[in-house]
Amino acid sequence: FGSSPATFQRATPCLMCEADSVFWRWLVVLSLLPRVLSQPLADGGSGGGGGYGGGGYGGSDSGGSSHDSGPICPPNCYSCSVDHRCDVCNTGYFLTSQGDCRACASHCVNCDTSGPGWCDECEKRYVLSSYECWPCAPHCQNCDRAGHDRCDYCDEGYLLDQREKRCQACARGCRVCHDTSETGCDDCFYMFKLESDGSCSRDKLKVGVVTVLVGIGIA
Repeated sequence: FGSSPATFQRATPCLMCEADSVFWRWLVVLSLLPRVLSQPLADGGSGGGGGYGGGGYGGSDSGGSSHDSGPICPPNCYSCSVDHRCDVCNTGYFLTSQGDCRACASHCVNCDTSGPGWCDECEKRYVLSSYECWPCAPHCQNCDRAGHDRCDYCDEGYLLDQREKRCQACARGCRVCHDTSETGCDDCFYMFKLESDGSCSRDKLKVGVVTVLVGIGIA
């Protein structure tokens, strides 16, 4: 996996998504929609602060682009106190002694110890090996123990194969399962209900409620 250093496919949201959080997200969106639509459009600027991205301006919460808003930060700098010299870099970058920000390894969030091009801490769904970040198996949340292309803990709707250390899909509508058969479910996603035989069927009442709520929001 490399040498020592010298120095999670995303489903499209929809009404029938097989996830508990979808119902509540729709409710939040619908409750905030009138308030958002009633707000006047802001004049100028895209907002922001803290100097995210290249050429940021230190300490400015207004996201301005003039010298009056603060010192000019170097690229990939989060904040700076003097022009062209960074104090704190963006996530995934290493602060050099010259005040520049240099990239860590791919999918890395911290390389303060190992240095630029390497890594000390990886993004979620990646595991650190030889100061580099390697992906976990598909549909895996964490693989710190199992290692690259394997898994310790799967996403909801998937079952960990203890022998292969990979994630297998539960039956349709199933959130937690003890096997991947149609009757192997222990808990279903919100839009489904658990039947006595261990299968998941569409919950028509919940589907109807969401449909009505969305219809009211659109109207």
